[in-house]
Amino acid sequence: MTTPLEVRNIPPYEHVRMSCLERTRDLKHLSIDERAISAFANKIARVDLSVIGTVDNDMFLGSEDLDKKIYYVLIADTINFGSGWFPHLRKIGDKSGAVSIAIALSKYCREFGIPGPAALTSLTTDKVAEIVGQETNGEARELMDLYRIALFQLGHFLLDGYDGRAIHLIEEADRSAATLISNLIKMPFFDDKTIEGTQTTYFYKRAQITASDIALVASEDLRPFDDLNRLTIFADNVLPNLLRVEGVLKYSNELTRMIADSEILEGGSSEEVELRSATVVACESIVGALNEVHAISISPRELDQLLWTMGREKIYKDSPRHRCRCTFY
Repeated sequence: MTTPLEVRNIPPYEHVRMSCLERTRDLKHLSIDERAISAFANKIARVDLSVIGTVDNDMFLGSEDLDKKIYYVLIADTINFGSGWFPHLRKIGDKSGAVSIAIALSKYCREFGIPGPAALTSLTTDKVAEIVGQETNGEARELMDLYRIALFQLGHFLLDGYDGRAIHLIEEADRSAATLISNLIKMPFFDDKTIEGTQTTYFYKRAQITASDIALVASEDLRPFDDLNRLTIFADNVLPNLLRVEGVLKYSNELTRMIADSEILEGGSSEEVELRSATVVACESIVGALNEVHAISISPRELDQLLWTMGREKIYKDSPRHRCRCTFY
C-alpha cells in the first residue's frame, strides 16, 4: 500500500518527523509535558556528553577492512530487535537483552568469522541461536526464528542487488543516509511503519540507526553521509521509559497498569504507536531546547546515543518499560 508521504519526494526521516508530529495531535494514552522538557534539557546540559560519537567495542567488530566493518553493522542491526522477548533470553551478567545479543554476535564472529551473505540465506534457527548465545527452546525460539528470517532477507538483499558487497550499498547511497534508508526498507523487517485507517506513522528505527552506526564505525575511513543530522531519534521502548521517569511523558492510568502488569502491547496498537511517536516528537523539542537555550549543538541521533546510554542506569532500568513483540525494536 502506497501512502501519501511516499508518493512525494520527501526523505524517509522527514516521513518520520512529520507523521509522528501529526500522530501526536490526538493522544489518548499519554501526553507530553512541555515544562518537563525544559527541565530535562537543563539536566542534559549538565551531563557528560563525551559518549556521543563513541563506538562500543564489545558491540561492534573492529576490522581494517571497510567492507567488513560495514557488513558487520548490517548484520548486527538486522537482528537489532526483540525487546518483547528479552525477559526470556539468556543474559550476559547484568547486561540487557539487546547488549547480550550484540556481545554474543561479536564474540562469535571474532572466533569463527562473519557468515557471508550466501551463508545468511541458509542459516537454521538452531544455528542462529548458537551465534547469538541463546537457547532454542521456549519463547526465545520464536525470536531466534525471526532472526533467521531477517538474516535470510539481508543475505538475498545483498546478493541480488549489490554482488554480496556491503560497500556497494554505501557507494550507491552516494553520501545520502536518506537513500540508504530508502534501500534498507525494501526488506520487510526494516519497513517500520504503522497504518491506522487512513493515517500512516513512520518510524524506520533500525534503518536510521544502521545509517548512524555505519557512520560511527566508518568515520576513520570516510564520511559516508552528508545528512546524518537530519535523522530522528530511533524510537524503541528504552527512550519512552526514560522520558516517563523524567516526567516528559505522562502515561494514562490504564497504560501505566498495562506496563506494570507486563502486558505485551500489540505492534501497531494505538498505545504502542503513541508511545513511539510521542518519543520522537518530545526528543525533537529537547534537541531544540538544547540548541536554542543552552547553545549545545546536538542532533537527534546524537541525543539518542546519549539517552540510550543513560537508559542503562539503575533509575531507569528499575522502571518497567513497555514490551512489544515485533521486528522493529
